[in-house]
Amino acid sequence: MLLELAVQGHGLNSPQSARYNGFTNDFQTNVDTTTLYIGGGVNNNKSAITTFLDDNILSHVPFNVVWRNGVQTQLNQNETAESSLDSAVQAFDDSAYSRVYKSTDFSSTTSTLNNNYKSPFLTLINANKINVNQTPTNRTLVTLFGAASTTITNTTHTWTADTTNGLYHATANLAAEWQASYQAMLSGNFGPLSTMQRLQGNAEAVFENTGLANLSTAQLNVDLEDAQREFDAILAAMAQNNLSGPPDSIAVPTRCSDDSGQSLTRRTRHPGAWTQHAASPQVFRLHQ
Repeated sequence: MLLELAVQGHGLNSPQSARYNGFTNDFQTNVDTTTLYIGGGVNNNKSAITTFLDDNILSHVPFNVVWRNGVQTQLNQNETAESSLDSAVQAFDDSAYSRVYKSTDFSSTTSTLNNNYKSPFLTLINANKINVNQTPTNRTLVTLFGAASTTITNTTHTWTADTTNGLYHATANLAAEWQASYQAMLSGNFGPLSTMQRLQGNAEAVFENTGLANLSTAQLNVDLEDAQREFDAILAAMAQNNLSGPPDSIAVPTRCSDDSGQSLTRRTRHPGAWTQHAASPQVFRLHQ
């Protein structure tokens, strides 16, 4: 409900419905593209409406955050990379908790007057960054999406996080599983196979018939686990949303419960009441 409200407010590119026109289509680029914001900080000397109002005041903090090239990246309402999470939070914090913008902060020409402005929230933002390199403690793993259990049992396989780096490992013999699934499919005996077995079998076809077949056993096990983690996550999300057949272009929320039953939400670095907030659902886009 809140995500719908936020998207209607910000608007979508080329919306399928007029209710998603929002800021993007109503007044972002068709009113005034010449006035600049010159008050310093994020988006200094950039368009006051098109860029500054968009990022700093309306902001994109209601929307998803992902890892992109090793950096926590704030997506916009169109699921496009907008800025670093640090920048998005700093811009919002300045507007919501600190700055009072005045007429002198806007001009038709660029200015160097406020180039040295430093947000008072930078120290707090840096102190509250999510550190995913922490070793798990008290059977809890720090992730981009919030606290997670070091053991996952509500998936097809049991996964246990490495005690040093938090990487989940399966206890099953995945190589044997994949090979058995593939052989069953090749024999034509694929009718009784589960969705998981079909995914494993088809993945095994790629592993056996490409350069992956030339990798060492150790590296193959690493690669098998990579794929199996995602298979387990997808099918667990489908099960929790009562999807037993082929999905037809529906978004399945992955805000699933961990073994403690706690709903997992995205954590962001944010001062005050925003240290942790319920974000929009992380979704798998599943197509038939």
